[in-house]
Amino acid sequence: MISGADNRKINRKRPSEYRLLIEANEEQIEEILKGAICPGSLFADDYDLFLKERANLLYARAREHLDKG
Repeated sequence: MISGADNRKINRKRPSEYRLLIEANEEQIEEILKGAICPGSLFADDYDLFLKERANLLYARAREHLDKG
């Protein structure tokens, strides 16, 4: 979602802070997160919530692939 240079600039900042540095509209952000199998809670600064939601998304994606195969 961001360049290496931008990544160095945001070092140790909260996700909600570096979200402001991403030059994309909400629709673009949603598409990027979807492609990375990442929930929108990434930017909520709640790591436990993010982990739970991401685990659920990853599990659902794995189930989709297993059910097709």
